[in-house]
Amino acid sequence: MNRNRLTHFPRLPDVPAPVQATVRRTTVFSDVDPMGYVWFGRYPLILEGAVDALNKQIGLSYAELAADCVINPVAELKINYLLPIHLGTETETTACLVWTEATKLQYEVVIRSADGVHAVAWATNLFVDSKTGEVYLYDPPCFSSCREKWKSGAFRCLQQTNG
Repeated sequence: MNRNRLTHFPRLPDVPAPVQATVRRTTVFSDVDPMGYVWFGRYPLILEGAVDALNKQIGLSYAELAADCVINPVAELKINYLLPIHLGTETETTACLVWTEATKLQYEVVIRSADGVHAVAWATNLFVDSKTGEVYLYDPPCFSSCREKWKSGAFRCLQQTNG
């Protein structure tokens, strides 16, 4: 298995290219352990910053989900820790949402700095009715709207050029 690979989910033919967003941050004192490295439990918080930025741009912010009585819990998260991040390191975290026909979100996230790739992660989020706790078997309205915009090219400026 190649721990350095940056993609995880299959790219389907004849569907829209993945969309992505990048956020920048500097590692702060509360991120690091006594050895001066980012504590492994902080990585999901760093990843969420980029996922949140992407979701806001495509109409799936927490507020938009809540308006549809939808929550979007993580069902699966895999992180490959490749290179430690030190206190004061400036990083770029890029979240990529890969198209799937299923009613779920598939994210690939990469944390980079001038030193190289620090971590790659893959997450799958489901849609759950916030009132009943039941998993959606079909797209909730906010995700249907997102898919329509994605298909129509409204997110072209967010799409990967290299697939």
